[in-house]
Amino acid sequence: MIKKIFRSVASYAIAMIFTSFIIDGFDLSFDTVTILSASVVLMLVQFILKPVIKLISFPINAVTLGFFEFLINSILLYLTAFLINGLEIEAGTLDFGYFGIVMQQIELSKLGVLIASATSISIINWLLRVVLF
Repeated sequence: MIKKIFRSVASYAIAMIFTSFIIDGFDLSFDTVTILSASVVLMLVQFILKPVIKLISFPINAVTLGFFEFLINSILLYLTAFLINGLEIEAGTLDFGYFGIVMQQIELSKLGVLIASATSISIINWLLRVVLF
């Protein structure tokens, strides 16, 4: 049980660090206390609030074929950023490039950065759990 909690905190911490490098508007302060507290809060929000919100929003999620899940993850990430001082989400850009050469640059609003960050954290967290843990 304790092992599972430590794995979850570590995977969320690594996912948020990688997301801060990938997405321009997702700013994470790189001190240990902020990263650990943000990952613990995000883990608790995901494990406690997400099932309740998914249960309440089941009809909307069923109609949209699961795409409402992106908005749910964004709301939970926004709640985490609201609770943690070193985590800020603001408008930014998303760059698609290869070895430093920018091929496509997309301007994102704050909602776009929230959705992109939440999606990135979810994907990286899933990859870490499948590959490493």
